[in-house]
Amino acid sequence: MSLLVFDGVVKTFPVGRPGLLGGPGRVRRAVDEVSFSVERGRTYALVGESGCGKTTVARLAAALLRPTRGRVVFAGGDVGRLRGRALAAYRRRVQMVFQDPAGALDPRQRVASAVEEPLLIHGLGGAARRRAEVGRLLEVVGLGQREGARFPHQLSGGQKQRVLIARALALQPELVILDEPVSALDVSVRAQILTLLTRLQRENDLTYLLISHDIGVVGYSADRVGVMHRGRLVEEGPADVVLSRPAHPYTVGLLRAVPVPDPARRPPPPAGPPPEPPEPRTDSSRACLYAHLCPRAARSCVRRRPALRTVAGRADHRASCHLAED
Repeated sequence: MSLLVFDGVVKTFPVGRPGLLGGPGRVRRAVDEVSFSVERGRTYALVGESGCGKTTVARLAAALLRPTRGRVVFAGGDVGRLRGRALAAYRRRVQMVFQDPAGALDPRQRVASAVEEPLLIHGLGGAARRRAEVGRLLEVVGLGQREGARFPHQLSGGQKQRVLIARALALQPELVILDEPVSALDVSVRAQILTLLTRLQRENDLTYLLISHDIGVVGYSADRVGVMHRGRLVEEGPADVVLSRPAHPYTVGLLRAVPVPDPARRPPPPAGPPPEPPEPRTDSSRACLYAHLCPRAARSCVRRRPALRTVAGRADHRASCHLAED
C-alpha cells in the first residue's frame, strides 16, 4: 500500500528579473513532471548528481514547499491543500532529517532541549513526561544523559546526526525524509548511522524517503530507487534491478562513476568524447534532456522526449529512454 505518492509534480522557481510591465520573468523547473510512490514500511531512494532536484522533492514531501502543478498525496490526502491545524497534524506524521547536522541544531541549545522541542511545539505531555521521553529517545539512538546536557559543538558529527534522528522520532512519525543523512560524516561513522536507521525502521514500522548521491548508501538501504536528471525522473524500479541492470544511459554513467577497490575491474568508459546529438536538430524543449551527452543517442531522441515507460520484459521497472521501450 502506498503511503506517499507524487503525481505529475512540477515545481518552478523564478529566475532573473521580472518581465516587462511587471509581468512574470523566466522560471526554472527544479522538479519536472515527477511521479512515483513510496510503499508503507519501505525505503524509496532518489539518487542523482547535485542540482538534479532531489532535495526539492524532499521539501515538497515535507510540505516545506507547495507544488506548482500536480499533487503530493499522503495516506490518500492531498498535501498541497493542507492549511492551519491540518498542516500541523501532517507535520507530526512526516519528519525530516537534514543533510548538515551542525547547521540543523541551534548552537545555543542543549541537546536534550533540541530533542524536546517538537514535543513542546505540539503540546505533548507535561514536563516530567517530556523529560522521560527525551531520555528514552536519546537511549534509542545510542546517546545518554551525558550527551543530552551538552551543546552541539561538544559532539562529534555522528553524535549530532543521532540527535537529529532522535528529534525526528519524537513525534512518532510514519514517514521520515532522510536528506543525505550520512554525506557529512566520516566513512567510518556512515555504516553505524545506516545500521541505526535500518534498526529503527524495523522496530517502529517507519517509511523512509532517502535522498542521496551515494550509490553505495542507496544499494545498502533502498528497496526501490528513482534516478533523477535535470528535474526529471529518468529511471525507477527495484533497487537490485536498477543498480545491476540499468536501462537508462544516465544511470549507467552514475554507476561507472562509483569508485571500486580494484580499478582494473572497472568496465572501460566509452571511447572518445560524448557525441553531439544526431541531425536534424530540433527544438530542445522536445528533445531528451540527456541526448547531448548520451553515447547511444538516435534521431528519435532529439525529435521526441521519451516518457517514463515500462522497460521491456520488466513489469516494475521504468525508464525514460526510447531504447528501453523496445
